[in-house]
Amino acid sequence: ATSRSGYVLTMASGILLLVFHIVAFWMYGKTVSAPWLADVVLALMIAGFFVIHAASLQYLNAPLGHATPIFAGVCGLLAIFAAALGYDGIGFIVGYGVVAVLLAIAGSAFWRHGSQNHVILTVVSLLTSSCSISFFFCAAVLLWNGQWQIGTAPDNWAERINMVVAVVSMTGLGALTMSMESLRARSELITETMTDPLTGLMNRRAFQSIHGGRLFGPFSSVIMFDLDNFKRTNVVFGHPVGDMVLQRFGNVMTRHASKGVDIFRLGGEEFCAVVVRAEPEKARQIAERMCVSFGAEVVSTPLG
Repeated sequence: ATSRSGYVLTMASGILLLVFHIVAFWMYGKTVSAPWLADVVLALMIAGFFVIHAASLQYLNAPLGHATPIFAGVCGLLAIFAAALGYDGIGFIVGYGVVAVLLAIAGSAFWRHGSQNHVILTVVSLLTSSCSISFFFCAAVLLWNGQWQIGTAPDNWAERINMVVAVVSMTGLGALTMSMESLRARSELITETMTDPLTGLMNRRAFQSIHGGRLFGPFSSVIMFDLDNFKRTNVVFGHPVGDMVLQRFGNVMTRHASKGVDIFRLGGEEFCAVVVRAEPEKARQIAERMCVSFGAEVVSTPLG
C-alpha cells in the first residue's frame, strides 16, 4: 500500500519530464545544428519513460530489479554520446528502442502482476504495448532510411502516428491506474469495516449485510457458538490469553469452513456459521468438527 501511495508522485514526475521533452523536441525541430539540444531531448525522453516504467512497477508492487535501470542507463548514455558527436539519428534510434523496451516491460507487468479489475488491466496493458510498438516503428523508419545524421527533430509518418498514440496511451495509463487505485482503496475500506480485526473473520456488520434480510429455508442453517466460561478465562489468565483463545477458535472455524459456509465473529465470545445449500445433518457435522477440533487446542498461559 505504501509503494502504491507513492505511485502518483512518481508518475507525475515522469509525465513532467515528458512535458519538458516535448518542449525540447519542438525547439530542436526549429533549431539548426544544436547537438546539445538533441542530448537534452534524448535524456528527457529516456528519463521520463524510465520513471513512468518505474511508477508502473511501483503501482503493481513488482520489483524494479537491477537489469532494467542498467540497460536504460547504458543505452541512454550511448544515445547521448552519439548525438553529441553529430549522429543524432543514431541517438534517436537507440533512444526510441530503449523506450519501446521499457513500455513493453511495463505492459507485460500489468498483464502478469495485476490482481484487480482484469478488464481495466487489459486495456492498460494494450495501451502501453501500443505505445511501445509506435516507438519501435519510429526507430525502424530511421534505421530503414539510414538517417544517421538528421540535425533536427525526426519528421515522418511513424513520428506523426507516435505523437497521437503516445498522448492517448500516457493519458489513458494515468487515468485508468488512478481509477484502479480508487477501486482498490474502496475495496480495502469495505474489507476493513466488514472484518473483525482480532480473528480476521467477518464481523456483525458483514453478517447483517449478507444475511440480514435473508429468509432461511430447509436447506440453510445458522450455527451459533458461545465459548463457555470465557469471562472467567479473561479474569484468571488475562485479556491477552483471552484474545489468543478467540483467535484459536477463529482459526478452527476457518479450517472447517468449506464452500457454502460463511463464518463470523458477532462480538465478544459469540461466533456464528451460516451453512447454505446443505441438509441440516451436514450443518450439525460441521458444528461438531469445529467443537471437537477446538477442544483439542492447547493455549499456553503464564500460569501453566
